[in-house]
Amino acid sequence: MHRSPFSGRNYEYYSEDPLLTGALARAMVDGGASCGMVNMLKHFCVYDQETSRREHLCTWATEQAVREIYARPFEMVVKSSSRRAVPALDVSTGEQAQTKVNVPLSIMSCYSFLGNTWGGGREDLQTGLLRDEWGFDGVVLSDFNVDDYYMDHDQGIAAGTDLMLATAAMGTVDDPRSAYTLNNLHRSVHRYLYVVVNSNAMNGILPTVRVTYS
Repeated sequence: MHRSPFSGRNYEYYSEDPLLTGALARAMVDGGASCGMVNMLKHFCVYDQETSRREHLCTWATEQAVREIYARPFEMVVKSSSRRAVPALDVSTGEQAQTKVNVPLSIMSCYSFLGNTWGGGREDLQTGLLRDEWGFDGVVLSDFNVDDYYMDHDQGIAAGTDLMLATAAMGTVDDPRSAYTLNNLHRSVHRYLYVVVNSNAMNGILPTVRVTYS
């Protein structure tokens, strides 16, 4: 996975071997999830070079290379990590029950381009492979959107990148009144709230609690 020993992200990744990386990441995710932690796997995927990343760095690879090397650790974690029991409300009886959720619940998309499309804006990656094929049902966050000119919000949300790691000054969707945009935002908010309610952020909140706004 480390295309060069000088690659700028090598220090963040467990190993140059995809199977070893996947095994280590899976153990880390399972351990964190057992305590209600939301693990953020990054960077999905084919990203290890810092040089020229802000100058439209394009990485070219065949689908076979992506699947067998760079996406393999993420696939191992998404498909094989444990299901965590969380408190739930049995709507038929009103009693507290237990349900199972898949982990991990969060993944960060990559900074660079895969081919000529920003990785977080690739629907075939963030939705087709990750969600439709592997069954991931959590939330996808972009890398830090310091360069708003290419991490396009509308493109990312439409492709399956639900959140933009950015400040309010870094822009927003182009047309918040568009039915298409609103549908994509609704889907992303749904995923985000699903992650929150299945994390330890809900510790101490009982199923009978009702939240009101004033």
